[in-house]
Amino acid sequence: MRKNFVRNILLSSFALLVLASSASADFVSRDFDGDGRSDYSVFRPNPGTFYIANSATGSITVVGWGQACDRVIDGDFDGDGKADVGIWRPNTGEWWIRPSNGGPTILRTWGSGSLGDIPVAGDRDGDGKSDMTIYRPGTGIWYVLSSNSNWTMNLPITAWGSPGDIPVAATYKDCNCP
Repeated sequence: MRKNFVRNILLSSFALLVLASSASADFVSRDFDGDGRSDYSVFRPNPGTFYIANSATGSITVVGWGQACDRVIDGDFDGDGKADVGIWRPNTGEWWIRPSNGGPTILRTWGSGSLGDIPVAGDRDGDGKSDMTIYRPGTGIWYVLSSNSNWTMNLPITAWGSPGDIPVAATYKDCNCP
């Protein structure tokens, strides 16, 4: 019991330290270490770094990935039960995913920041891997690249929502980026 108490204090202190030292950070609520619990994590866009407090061990993982104005992608793209580090680059529509299983980087172009697209990863085809999903708030339309096809084939377009709606599972930037 005392070990958990100390770990919780350390993790809480880590989260407060990261927040206090960062004027702008995106938050990701996923299980990066595979223990079944969400880990405290932030993405600091400048210089493009993820900070993850692993709930299983209390250790901290620092991953350089992304750059200013990138948006955090929250998903398990390799299907191993652990969250992968990923970003979506609005100006190019590129998805950059670093699989937790050590596999090669997944890079696909899907969506457009100029159209107001919002990346919302999720397992829409039921194969245990996150699909690359874009919600276009100007139209209320969802577009999905299926992981079943190695993110090369899109699923049927789905209209769900009204213009201006905000998808619930999205993360947002707050740094005056497009």
